[in-house]
Amino acid sequence: AGDAPAVGAALPPGRKSSKSPIAPSPVGAATVRVSSVGKERVPITALYSDKPHNRWLLTGDKNGYVRVWDLSPVCPPFQKPIRALQMLKQLRPHRQAVTHLQHFELDGRALIMAASADWTVSLSTAEGDRIGSF
Repeated sequence: AGDAPAVGAALPPGRKSSKSPIAPSPVGAATVRVSSVGKERVPITALYSDKPHNRWLLTGDKNGYVRVWDLSPVCPPFQKPIRALQMLKQLRPHRQAVTHLQHFELDGRALIMAASADWTVSLSTAEGDRIGSF
């Protein structure tokens, strides 16, 4: 442990940690842009993949948008490096930051559940049709 702070611990002003709690990316790993739509760069506040298939990546942002991205270009076998994922759907179930995302099937329908900093949870179909909020 030495002088390295615990994960999540604050450092004194002006001091940088010599050890990162985040492991470096493996050789050949790529960063894929999913945060930008148009010219505005919006921070992603939540993400989720449709386990176990990993066909889609769901992202939620600070403005309440949920986007569904196609993961097939980055699933094995790798064809070639990519720089961006294709957005399949965009919906705005909230007006404040999305804090949690979940994808599941119910009675054969693919659903997206999103929680927000506005203290609500929304339920939508994977096609983007709103079912309701609670």
